[in-house]
Amino acid sequence: MPTTPHGPRRRPAFSLIELLVAISIIALLIGLLLPSLGSARAVARNLQCANNLRTMGIATNIYADLFRGNFPARYTATPVRWPSLLENSFSADEVLICPDDPDLERYAPQDLEDADAQDRVERSYFINGFNDHFGSDWNNDGNAMPRRAVREPSATFLFGEVRDDDGDGNRHFYCDVLEGNAGNALSEVAHVRHFGPDSGGNAGTGSANYTRVDGSTKSIRYPAFQPVNEWAVTEDFREGFGG
Repeated sequence: MPTTPHGPRRRPAFSLIELLVAISIIALLIGLLLPSLGSARAVARNLQCANNLRTMGIATNIYADLFRGNFPARYTATPVRWPSLLENSFSADEVLICPDDPDLERYAPQDLEDADAQDRVERSYFINGFNDHFGSDWNNDGNAMPRRAVREPSATFLFGEVRDDDGDGNRHFYCDVLEGNAGNALSEVAHVRHFGPDSGGNAGTGSANYTRVDGSTKSIRYPAFQPVNEWAVTEDFREGFGG
């Protein structure tokens, strides 16, 4: 090391201006990286939701394999609904939760007094009620949708993301195209949950995830019922809610 008559040569310290420039560059880099990190986290949450729905689709088809080709019945004598009937087909209740679901803190599953314990777990999804297949008899106990009756399994929704419309915890278990003026596809589906400014709204720039009867999962932008209503199985209701 070079020396001076008075000892080792000292390196000059950073000036105040150099220090401020370095801090400014670091702050600029952080500002450039943060949006990318936020986008990456949004993509990861969307992928987790899609994986959850894919798991639910597999579980439901396994159930059908075990029960003569029928999907879970709407009600049983207990009564129980699909979360209880499918409980043994997936490993943890976390599969039922979308990481982008904003309503879980408000959802009060324990208020469902007539429900089986598993039906009271928090969930972000609901299943196709297939009520257009049954017609006026759709709400009778024990109705189970035969998988073979779905003529277009690659173009028919099995699960979708459900919204909590008023914050009272009254989330639907089934998407029913015969309920209300235009069906649950308009009123109860969380059309915008990912990548949009309004996580629980019915319009916007984002999308929601759906699993079809054949097990395929896709993120679709609103509206997810036009020009074909993939929640329906009968020809009339697939084309514009039977209108």
